[in-house]
Amino acid sequence: MPTYRAPVDEVMFLLRDVFHVERYNNLAGFAEATPDIVEAVLAEAAKFCEAVLTPLNRVGDREGCRRHADGSVTTPPGFKDAYRKLVAGGWVGASAPAEFGGQGLPTVLTQAVREFLYSSNMAFAMYSSLALGAVAAIYSHGTAEQKARYLPKLISGEWGGTMNLTEPQCGTDLGQLRCRAMAPYVTPLEKALGELREATLWFAQNAPGNPDNAGAGATDYMQLFGLVALGYMWCRIVDAAKVKTAGNGAAAGMDDKLVTARFFMERMLPATATHLARIKAGAESTMALPADAF
Repeated sequence: MPTYRAPVDEVMFLLRDVFHVERYNNLAGFAEATPDIVEAVLAEAAKFCEAVLTPLNRVGDREGCRRHADGSVTTPPGFKDAYRKLVAGGWVGASAPAEFGGQGLPTVLTQAVREFLYSSNMAFAMYSSLALGAVAAIYSHGTAEQKARYLPKLISGEWGGTMNLTEPQCGTDLGQLRCRAMAPYVTPLEKALGELREATLWFAQNAPGNPDNAGAGATDYMQLFGLVALGYMWCRIVDAAKVKTAGNGAAAGMDDKLVTARFFMERMLPATATHLARIKAGAESTMALPADAF
């Protein structure tokens, strides 16, 4: 029987001690998100994910969805009831504007809830994920008529979203990265950031004339970017853990965070060099075989 325990305490540490969300109570939604409310929201989301969604993981893998001749689709047993509970709990539109039926909670909080959903049952979580992007796009760029027509049903969970997109280019600017952690954490991150910049420049110089270079290096670039982003977050965590330890002595769990951060910097972050080398190798060997050879 699969098990999952949502990391409520870890998320509370991030929100309270790393990001200091109380500093943002002048922004919409944050004033209502007091520590008690935040912890209660996370606890309820954890219960739902642990008790309802985790047991359905195996069901989804075993049964799958079934498409019928008329185009309708039947989801695995238990998914429909779980979705009703997701909707009834207001989880779909928790961060959506209250004027269209949402709860107006800060996205930083509901992103943590989404992480619980993905970790407990990725397949189920995707059912509502694309609705969030649709809500954001329509709310930011839609007309008043479009907002009135689409947002209430998307936010309530009655309707879902879909994805239609292209990715003609990508880029990043982490030039303003700042971290107060000590050298064992900052030095490897600075090296990895330099490799990310080098990869970005290589694409800018070599992809326009040969789009295959972009395709061949895309996965490595995303992994390189992800490692740098995680490295930055580990620096933030280290900084907060050191402050907490200094203020309270050997604060519970803080030493473990420092050890894990150092493991990431020494054992995982160096992979950025490999990804950069693969990117700069270009597309020639990747595209050398004709399509009918595959």
